Amino acid sequence: MTISQLKKKVTVQLIVYLLLSVGLIGLLTYIVVYNQKVYNKNQNIINEIRSINLRITEVQKKEVVLSKNLDLWKKISSSNLHSSRYIANLNFELSKLYKKYYILEPEISISIPEEVELHNKSEHTKVIKSEVTLNLSSISDKHIFLFLQSVPSLPGYVMIKSLILNKEKNIDAATMNQILNGNMIEIVRANIVFDWYTILSR
Repeated sequence: MTISQLKKKVTVQLIVYLLLSVGLIGLLTYIVVYNQKVYNKNQNIINEIRSINLRITEVQKKEVVLSKNLDLWKKISSSNLHSSRYIANLNFELSKLYKKYYILEPEISISIPEEVELHNKSEHTKVIKSEVTLNLSSISDKHIFLFLQSVPSLPGYVMIKSLILNKEKNIDAATMNQILNGNMIEIVRANIVFDWYTILSR
């Protein structure tokens, strides 16, 4: 084999290797690009599935809230409350109960009203809830319980959460005589907490 033939053979081999290298690079590039497209497509599908799952979770949460509050909404709706005047009149309504059941030294605390999400709610009304805390005393635990039984008669819907009774004084003959003579003496002290729901027009 002559030198020229050898050079020609080497040149052909180099060209073949070069073509193979270009083809291999092209193939690798195609594989990388294809894999990136597949990855992006899969990520889009995963993100879409996550978004759907989040929406499903939110719907389920709302369904739980609506289900829990359905009975409450029915009770409030049947009470025909459509005005904010009941909030202003709460102390007035309670004062009548104080007088009726010999409630002494009443103290009231009302939390900031918050809107409650309920089922079957009209777009023209909203339901608000406040936590009411009462600290009071009376001449006997019987009067405290009678007062407590009357609290649900307040305008709106009342849900009693807790009652704590403490005996402040023993009833002896002298104390009984004072009570019979019209002197209201603190015998029992109570702490009452309840949620108060009302409907307000928008």
